[in-house]
Amino acid sequence: MRKTAAELIFVYDLAALLLICSLKYAKRSFCSAFSDIFGKVGSVASETVVIELLKSKCMTILYYGLEVYPLNKPHIKSIDYALTSCLKKIFCTNSQEVISECRDMFHCLPAEDVIAKRKNKFLLRFVNSGISFVMFFNMANEDLAALAN
Repeated sequence: MRKTAAELIFVYDLAALLLICSLKYAKRSFCSAFSDIFGKVGSVASETVVIELLKSKCMTILYYGLEVYPLNKPHIKSIDYALTSCLKKIFCTNSQEVISECRDMFHCLPAEDVIAKRKNKFLLRFVNSGISFVMFFNMANEDLAALAN
């Protein structure tokens, strides 16, 4: 059964004042996709191949649509944890130093950096699209200013 973007991100709107985002389905889909890939090619392919498959097939599932929602530190840390868990499985280690070095070698940016880049790109497109919703425009400009710092 195919889920919509709102179902994948599982968004709640509480009285239109607060937007709460649950990443349960996104992380579940990410881990499922990674398990499928790792189960098929994990033992025969090199780490480089598995990392490239992870980046091209699985991380798009994890980051899909997150640039639209206001994410706090626990959300970002849970996304980073899901990615770190996969890297630990690929490299057969629990050492945070080894995982950090592998991230640098394979250009796997932390979730905070990836989400900031995606959000920046989204907000620039939104501001330049000419949509005249004053509230959204002001919010987008504030977020752009915050991301620029």
